[in-house]
Amino acid sequence: MENILPPANSKANMKDYVEACQSFDWKETEKTFTWHRTGKVNMAYEAIDRHAEDSLLGQRCCLNFEGESQNERITYAQMKDLSNRFANVLRKLGVKKGDRVLIFLARCPEYYVAMVGCAKVGAIFCPLFEALMQVALRDRIVNSGAKILVTSPRLAIRVPLNDLPGSNMSFWWGPGRAN
Repeated sequence: MENILPPANSKANMKDYVEACQSFDWKETEKTFTWHRTGKVNMAYEAIDRHAEDSLLGQRCCLNFEGESQNERITYAQMKDLSNRFANVLRKLGVKKGDRVLIFLARCPEYYVAMVGCAKVGAIFCPLFEALMQVALRDRIVNSGAKILVTSPRLAIRVPLNDLPGSNMSFWWGPGRAN
């Protein structure tokens, strides 16, 4: 005998998992994505922007962040705007498609905005674990070939600026503060 719990939310998106699996059809599902029409995949658009462009979906929660000292709710429309702004910062810093961008941030809403912004520019984002200390951080920076390091003032003190041989990397640690 199966032990099946009723859904906690009676208006859940998927009421019957087994039925959903049996009736699922990729051919039909693909028609909802732009790559079905364009033949190109733009994951930032598929994940964020297409929802933001819909007046109802745009106001739905895209990121519900709950941290130790911060709780924030970001809608699809807000995420589109924030990630576009960050993509523009990257462009102004000279980041192009295929460039690497290191993201050395604690898990926070800005971390996710930075990842989506990188995707919009076509940059390869490389997350760095926030517990990295100077030696490990230096090794990753040097070996990455990254063009930009995105960090926060709190973590910037760990970045070994004086110990980076011949680095032509830019460092961005907040609004209007690039080196």
